[in-house]
Amino acid sequence: MDTGKSMFKLTYFDIQGRAEPARCMFAYAGCRYEDERISYEEWPSRKSLTPFGKLPVLEDSGIEICQSTTINRYLAKKFNLFGKDEKESLLIDMVCECCYDMVKPLEKFECISSKDIEGKMKDYREKELPDLLKNLENLAKKYGSKGHFVGNRMSLADILFYNTFDYGIRTFYQVCDSSCLKNYEHLQGICEEVKSNGNIAKWLNKRPVDQYKFVRT
Repeated sequence: MDTGKSMFKLTYFDIQGRAEPARCMFAYAGCRYEDERISYEEWPSRKSLTPFGKLPVLEDSGIEICQSTTINRYLAKKFNLFGKDEKESLLIDMVCECCYDMVKPLEKFECISSKDIEGKMKDYREKELPDLLKNLENLAKKYGSKGHFVGNRMSLADILFYNTFDYGIRTFYQVCDSSCLKNYEHLQGICEEVKSNGNIAKWLNKRPVDQYKFVRT
């Protein structure tokens, strides 16, 4: 789906973060867009110009769309990544909510001191995360395949899980490495399917290197 002249503009910081699922969907669809990346120094002067004072913001034909979950659903529907019918859309939405739940506890760690973080991180790694992964694995077994959460084709659920685990869990918060998935055959397959997709693989190979990590203060 090469639209020729870019009709989309995605604005976010120069990190993967909340905008990366959208970038992966653009890559998957072969759709051109303007990938505007702003610095943290630039953000205070730009904040008031956004609808809710937050990023990312997606512009499409003069409309500003904010909230990453809304952006993800909007692009998924445009690029045929939101299921073939109402039932599949429901399942995809459910997986997405589980992915958001995976990082919510970790976001709270940014407000506590390092002496308290390690114990909480250990509890999350050994108790909360395995429960979430087990539930997602069971859902993929029931409704999908070894490469997809729902049916036998790529969806937002697959792309969002890959980004949530690869960036949020593994890279940014450094909860664990890929071995966290060793007992979850379907989840491993989903990650492999996403990162080996032709268009997405090209994007992963050329995207800017993200050096930003969660720092335990």
